[in-house]
Amino acid sequence: MSIAFLFDMYQRVVETLLPPDSRRRYYCQLVRAGIRGIWNDCCRASVREVKNWLRPRFRFFNDASKKVSVVIPNYNGQRYLGECLDSLHCLDFPRDAYEIIVVDNASSDSSSEFISSNYPDVTLIQADRNLGFAGGCNLGIRHSRGEYIVFLNNDTKVDAAWLRELAATADSDPDIAIVGSKLLFMHNPEEIQNAGSYITTGGGAGDIGFHEPDIGQYDTSRETAAVCGASMLVKRKLIEEIGVFDEDFFVYGEEIDFCYRARLRGKKIVFNPESVAYHVHAGTLGEWSSFFTFYAFRNRLLIHLKNSPVHFLCSVLYRYGRQAAYESLVKGVHKKIHLKIMVSVLTKFPKFLLKRFMVRFIIKKENDNKIMLRLTQVKPKVNSSKVKKVCVYNAFLPTMGGGENQTAQVIAYVNTLFPSASVDILCHETRGFSKSAFDERNFVQMFENNFHIPLRNTQVRFVSVDANPQTFISNLKRLRKLSSITKEYDIFINNTFTSLVRAQARINIFYCMFPQKLDYPINPLLMLPAKRFFYRFLKSYQLFLANSNYTQRWIDRYWGVNSHVLSPPIPQLKASVNHDRDNVIINIGRFFAAGHNKKQDVMIKAFIKMFKKGWVKDWKLILIGRKHTNEASTKFVESLEKLAENYPIEFRYDASDEELKGLLDRAKIYWHATGFGENPDLAPEKFEHFGISTVEAIHFGVVPVVFNAGGQPELVNNGQNGFLWNTIDELMNYTRLLVEDDHLREQLSESAFAFSRTFVQERRAEQLRWYLARYYEWRRPEHK
Repeated sequence: MSIAFLFDMYQRVVETLLPPDSRRRYYCQLVRAGIRGIWNDCCRASVREVKNWLRPRFRFFNDASKKVSVVIPNYNGQRYLGECLDSLHCLDFPRDAYEIIVVDNASSDSSSEFISSNYPDVTLIQADRNLGFAGGCNLGIRHSRGEYIVFLNNDTKVDAAWLRELAATADSDPDIAIVGSKLLFMHNPEEIQNAGSYITTGGGAGDIGFHEPDIGQYDTSRETAAVCGASMLVKRKLIEEIGVFDEDFFVYGEEIDFCYRARLRGKKIVFNPESVAYHVHAGTLGEWSSFFTFYAFRNRLLIHLKNSPVHFLCSVLYRYGRQAAYESLVKGVHKKIHLKIMVSVLTKFPKFLLKRFMVRFIIKKENDNKIMLRLTQVKPKVNSSKVKKVCVYNAFLPTMGGGENQTAQVIAYVNTLFPSASVDILCHETRGFSKSAFDERNFVQMFENNFHIPLRNTQVRFVSVDANPQTFISNLKRLRKLSSITKEYDIFINNTFTSLVRAQARINIFYCMFPQKLDYPINPLLMLPAKRFFYRFLKSYQLFLANSNYTQRWIDRYWGVNSHVLSPPIPQLKASVNHDRDNVIINIGRFFAAGHNKKQDVMIKAFIKMFKKGWVKDWKLILIGRKHTNEASTKFVESLEKLAENYPIEFRYDASDEELKGLLDRAKIYWHATGFGENPDLAPEKFEHFGISTVEAIHFGVVPVVFNAGGQPELVNNGQNGFLWNTIDELMNYTRLLVEDDHLREQLSESAFAFSRTFVQERRAEQLRWYLARYYEWRRPEHK
């Protein structure tokens, strides 16, 4: 029996039996009894039941019978609708799997008649008034039948693969709840309008890559804080969990609010650059009109009033107060708009407090610190010429491997972008390298000779720290000393594997080879300080760069921060490939026993099998790389040499640069096996993070046959410019195919060489320039 029914019955009894002057006392008793009853019911109910009771329910008119519903809100957009709807009828997606819904917000330009006459297969829903973007989308959602609902602006047109790519990303992971497209300007498609959206530590939001030339700097699929509502896929299940767009926003910011709620729910928001739409920016209402300005500023405050933790909300309100006072009292602009904003926010304050309760206590499942890591840090821009001191941190210089190649490239970028700045390479003793490994070695010259990169204004800065900290306290002291050194620099770039140095330069960049998993101590007393330490470490960097898509995916999983891919380039491009080659299979990789071991033993065993079968009788396997000198690595090398005895297998431990180039110029096949036999979920760091040696090999026209894991699938398109193998039999069979078919091998060689030319050093430097454009100003480069 419900409380409402009991209340009604009790009220009737009181009114029938008692005189009016005696009823109030009984009503008070009733209220007290009702409160006690509700409290007892809530105490008996589980937290989940209470949350389910309080969570808002959204009513769909239809069950999900389609894969996708494309919902287009329209207000006086007839001039755009034809091009938009025509592009939706040319999609590379089964027509019976998606429906098109246009919600007309009481347009006065005959939009409805235009759709009815020309597009009979489009579902037209006519609102009796202008519901705004949020209300129009919500009305479309109610009538939708799709498992996925895609919101699309009426002033867009889409590529053929647009919907297929959105759906494929949504299908790839059940935790992905929202997917966004790359938006290019309709009238200038070589320029980016949105490559994902950001929310700043100041409370604002914006478009990643806005007005940047599209040179591939955002061409990797990645998680973002939010995506643009002009082209956005949302899973139906998410709407059932967190509700729909908030109609109190009317226009602008509703998708940021929606994405914020999804993040608080613990869902992933992913940007897919392969899904491309062309957009007339602010085509309906015009950018920075008084209408636009009011809703942009007001809705920013409402977003954080509704969703953000108290300390961040207070920070946003304080920043807005300063901005409003400065614009109104000092600059004398937007006075009426700011006054109108304050009145509107105060009017909606009680209602949004209830919404805040709903979001923060019912919907929210994710930790606020994790959400805050996705925020873009706000700093005032400075002229790039003011950068005088840059520090690049690499603790493993003596290895002179792929990571050190990456460090050399970073210094070359700095020389290009900040020509007047001096560069210090920060290094120190480690467990593997004592001070003697650094003494009397000219690392700058080694960089130039090994990696063919001329470096300017560069020197090595060696500091004394505890090379082998045994306790948490000693390790903390070591990290604090390194952290204090970073204060001296304008830019600090951390390029050290598994480094946890908290950076304190003006701008701090973590160029990640592979992220360290931030494991928390089992001891509960250390759990809280460790979480605080890791959070402060991550928050100290303004920009995270990954050397590959593979590394970026694990940055998302391990660290939960925004990142961009900046893959190492080829410093010197060859004009053509050599066709006069020897019967040689080559591999390049250091010889060591631990970590992401290069699996030379796997390749040796495979070659011996092929040799015994008679497939490579007149061929040779050459393994090139430096030897690590620790005991385990020495034993590993000895076992390899013993295994290779009596077979045409050579080891080149100290090959000169000229010798290496000569071998690459004449070898036919390149092998790579790093990660074979390892668990990709338990030990992802043991796979090839990028594969710079593979890039070098294909640039010389050597056909790659590499293990299908880690960063290698980003470099090799199976059957197009090489082969990807999963088993030893596949490695052997692909190699045999190349051995026996010279025509196929030469075709793949040319394709591999052509692909390698995309790794241009100048383009990578320009990518970094755009990533840093939020903090530095350069003279805008000209683009062809």
